[in-house]
Amino acid sequence: MERITQQRQIVLNLFKKNRQSHLSVYDIYKLAKKKLPKINLSTVYRTVNTLVEECKLNKYQLNEEHYHYQITEHTPHYHMICSECSKIIEIPLKEIEEPAGLLAQKHDFKIAKINLEISGKCRKHSK
Repeated sequence: MERITQQRQIVLNLFKKNRQSHLSVYDIYKLAKKKLPKINLSTVYRTVNTLVEECKLNKYQLNEEHYHYQITEHTPHYHMICSECSKIIEIPLKEIEEPAGLLAQKHDFKIAKINLEISGKCRKHSK
């Protein structure tokens, strides 16, 4: 059985507290530093990667060069991302998977995985 370190528990708790957010490793590092001042960025990276491997966190690119993470307890979803303000709109799986299933059936295609990220402009920036 793997020992749960203080660092891992802090990082996991921060994701639980911010379950609606899509946090970067640096976001978590800044929050963790308040609770454990001696924690370093590489520890947070390793911890986040371990939590992804253990399926406790989901990993998203979100139209940026770095990744964002969210606790897996959050309802699975896809994203629409505003290219102006980076607003993230969550789309429930069924809203995409049902039409995708119909398309697959129409074209005699078996879907293995759907990766979807929609970029555009939110209502505030589309005028």
